Amino acid sequence: MQNRSQFIQVFPTDPTTQTKQNHHFKALRRTTVAPVTQSTIGVPDATRAILTRLDTFKSQFDSQFNSDDVSNLFEFLSTLRWQSSAETWTKLRNQIKCHALGRLVHQDPCTRRSYQKPRGYAGDAVLIDYLYRLNDDYQHLSRIERQLLDIVTNRPSAIAVRERLDIATQRISEILQKKPTAKIVSLACGHFRELLPLQHTHPIDRATIVGIDQDPDSLATIKTALPNLSLSLVNASVMHLIKGHYFAQTSNADLFYALGLFDYLSDSLAQRLIALMFGRLNPGGTVLITNFTPKNPDIGYMETFMDWPLKVRESADIYGFTNQIPQHDIAEIKLYRGTNDCIWYLELKKR
Repeated sequence: MQNRSQFIQVFPTDPTTQTKQNHHFKALRRTTVAPVTQSTIGVPDATRAILTRLDTFKSQFDSQFNSDDVSNLFEFLSTLRWQSSAETWTKLRNQIKCHALGRLVHQDPCTRRSYQKPRGYAGDAVLIDYLYRLNDDYQHLSRIERQLLDIVTNRPSAIAVRERLDIATQRISEILQKKPTAKIVSLACGHFRELLPLQHTHPIDRATIVGIDQDPDSLATIKTALPNLSLSLVNASVMHLIKGHYFAQTSNADLFYALGLFDYLSDSLAQRLIALMFGRLNPGGTVLITNFTPKNPDIGYMETFMDWPLKVRESADIYGFTNQIPQHDIAEIKLYRGTNDCIWYLELKKR
């Protein structure tokens, strides 16, 4: 794993000393899009120009899928999203989702699954396995499906998700090395893939490891994938925890983390949940949560052809998650970005 020390910021527990980071968007390499405003979106020529560009992409993809052309599509959509107001983007997004280009890019099984939502929501554990490149159906895919999947899972957001997995594995490993009997709780655990590298290298049998997920199919997959581990699996949602359920299963934790959850939560619910997680730590325990940044260069494609909108946040928003935690209870706050700036990591250590 790359050295991430240059990304780490350690903040004092006094929130008044925190300063907001300046974000500098990297210049996109190939795509230039004229700014779209509320005053121009209603003009037929403005909308027509956007749809014409999508027609061009469709013509290119009708003949072949080229990695550079697909990258141009991602960059075109993200630039359009960044340059549009929220209201304008909502209108554009609805039009783009209906474009015939969707039938072509949905040949990618990851994009298709996100759009179709077979479990009722985007970002389910099977989709995340595609991003992890741990899907078990790769050999059964067609040539076109594999080609598109390879391109999509080599995008910055997918690379960031795999790094997120590695960081979770690293944190668990560090805690088990210091305390083999540690209690580790994962909220929205999905398929618990971060445990795969640890099952033969650490004495996990002495630790208490709890996985919580609202999707019973995900928990069933864990039992199949990690049959030799003694895990406590809980079929529950965030609101079950907020209402006080499963206190025994989640209290006295040494690590309480959520990797892909806070991107879906409102600010108020995020504050309540992180305060709950922090309150159930042992002294010296750590909360770890993640959230996508606005710098994700795949955001336009994700919100249109994948129909997978996330709540991206700035550093001040992430720091604001701690507002309901007594500051004197926090020994240390670490807020840092991953190596390609797509994902925030917030770590809170309890006194």
